[in-house]
Amino acid sequence: MWHVLEASSTCLISGHTELSCPLIAVIADTHHLPSPISSLLTYISSSGYTYLTCTHNQHAPFFSIACNIRSFSFPYTDLGIIADNLLPILRKNLIYYGNLISQHHVFRTEFVNKALTTSSLRLGGRLAFRKWLEELSQGNKYVFTCSLNGSFSFQTLMPLLYGNVVITDPICSANWIGGILPYLPECYVYHNVRECLDILHGIENERYSSASLHSRNISTSLIKPLISDEKSLQAAFSAAGFDPHSLPDVSTDNQKRLEELLAIVLRDFGLSEVYTMIRLYETLQESHRVNWETGIFPVTKTSEKSLVYDTFLRLIPTMLPRFKYPDPQGIHLQALVSVGTS
Repeated sequence: MWHVLEASSTCLISGHTELSCPLIAVIADTHHLPSPISSLLTYISSSGYTYLTCTHNQHAPFFSIACNIRSFSFPYTDLGIIADNLLPILRKNLIYYGNLISQHHVFRTEFVNKALTTSSLRLGGRLAFRKWLEELSQGNKYVFTCSLNGSFSFQTLMPLLYGNVVITDPICSANWIGGILPYLPECYVYHNVRECLDILHGIENERYSSASLHSRNISTSLIKPLISDEKSLQAAFSAAGFDPHSLPDVSTDNQKRLEELLAIVLRDFGLSEVYTMIRLYETLQESHRVNWETGIFPVTKTSEKSLVYDTFLRLIPTMLPRFKYPDPQGIHLQALVSVGTS
């Protein structure tokens, strides 16, 4: 049984422990609400799930350690649409299929509206998911996207699977797709408004030539091994039982470091400290959503707990890529949340 959970707005079920089958909690979109992790911990801990998987793998350690539950990599599939025979990109049309204003996506709103006034980007209207995939299936598009806070989404993954060019802000390196993006020759990453507009103008003036069939084949060859195919799905979900080890492992080194650190915190300081660390992460994530660049003043106290928090904060830029730590000019930890690092 798969139960998809999206933070505190989700449907919380009961009675499922009476089923004699694996019970999998699927954590999706843990970056849209202010308390996307802590709001689910009590429910997951008491609901008897046998496994947990996160669509955003960098968040899996928080749930796994806090809820004492086994986790595995979410089985992303290509939905049968990976393009093996890519077409040349012939058109330079820049079309934005999305909303002009978003309450959550503050910077997407800013960047898109700026691009509309200074480039040939034009509006195509928001499309239903399947219709959007049909537009991508031609494989000859330039796709502009701006994440909420460094987490990838279908707007990042699906265009690449179709062999399109993606223009995006930095995606966190603790996420599997974020770890790949810097190596994709047809993925342009901007770090501010100026870089974003320079990329758009470069495409308009044909200064960029990396959108070749060769470079797009490199990208699909890097992504394909991490996508669950029919064979791995059949092996994982067979009549003999559920075997998550048959699925591709998309965990990253930084994800594993976070899990190791949280396990140490649980052992040395208890579950309440793990919860405190999770609330600190949620506070930082919300700050990341509304501030393009934020620095955190370094932890300077010398105690066992302060060293743990210093290690945790050094992992934050791998999960929230626009954060800087340590930053002597940055905000102090106590200004964000009381974490008791002394």
